Amino acid sequence: MTVAEPLPAEPASVEPLPVEPGTSTYARFVVAGEREWDEVERRLGTMAKRGPAGLDHAALDGLAAAHRRVVADFAWARTAFPGTPAEARLRRIAFAGHQLLAARDAPLGERARAYVLDTFPRAFADTAPERAVALAVMVGAGLLGLVLGTLDEGAAAWFLGEDQLAGMRRGDMWTDHLTSVTPGGTLSGFIARNNMTVALVAWIGGIAGGLGSLYVLVLNGLMLGVIVAACVRFGTLDRLLAFVPAHGLLELYLISVAAGAGLKLASGLVVASPRPRAITAPEAARASLALATGTLPWFLLLGAIEGFVSPLDLPLILDVGIGAALLLLFFGATRLRRAS
Repeated sequence: MTVAEPLPAEPASVEPLPVEPGTSTYARFVVAGEREWDEVERRLGTMAKRGPAGLDHAALDGLAAAHRRVVADFAWARTAFPGTPAEARLRRIAFAGHQLLAARDAPLGERARAYVLDTFPRAFADTAPERAVALAVMVGAGLLGLVLGTLDEGAAAWFLGEDQLAGMRRGDMWTDHLTSVTPGGTLSGFIARNNMTVALVAWIGGIAGGLGSLYVLVLNGLMLGVIVAACVRFGTLDRLLAFVPAHGLLELYLISVAAGAGLKLASGLVVASPRPRAITAPEAARASLALATGTLPWFLLLGAIEGFVSPLDLPLILDVGIGAALLLLFFGATRLRRAS
């Protein structure tokens, strides 16, 4: 097969036709570029018929360089000579070249598979230090909340309000009436949306040097600790344990993971490194984004469980078993690797 001669990559790859004195600006523009436009159009036609194999590497490089000049000519024609034949022709050549020369995205299914099997697990592994810090902060805040709730009976009102606290003193738990007030489907959607919002705030909080992420961790840890202390005080811990484990084990861990993604984002912005911050910041941002977005589908699943399964009067061992199984399922998803 005969391969077309390459287009050189120099700025003036095709000599313009001579221009007579007194010719209009538009005519000068057309005469100056017409030979190269013809050549680019011809090479694009060859590529459209034969595919990239119709041109060798040098020819492709030359065509790409010439196409960039055509795009520049098109931009100028749109401004200086709109509605002219040259503007219409350059538009056609520019868009045809973009379709043939631009890199094509992989199919959506292939990209989703790559994310699930490679991108998310890799981001999970790469953020291990940040996730460990986030989990430690949440656990520490939970222990602090447990101490505060034990020392101060009214501490639960910080999170539940005085009415809910008064109900707990009477032995009334807010969890007893969730599905009687709101249908399970509506409740599931509300819970999933609320938890996703918390996770996204924990991640975006990394922009503020990680302070926002730490705030979410401390707030959720304190709330859990204070509520557990109040349930112990008022003898309702068994009912809390009958409601929380099926969804709560993974839910709390995912919030710490999202906050870990926020700390990863913060590390790229504020932590000193021998490498330029212009490189480390985008790398950290990509890893944190991959990790944070990977938590969101799990909140949909947990919302359904909290709306339909957690309100059921299941044995404690079954509730804990469901929660543990979900944790193991999540950890299994983070360990998968695409074969290289």
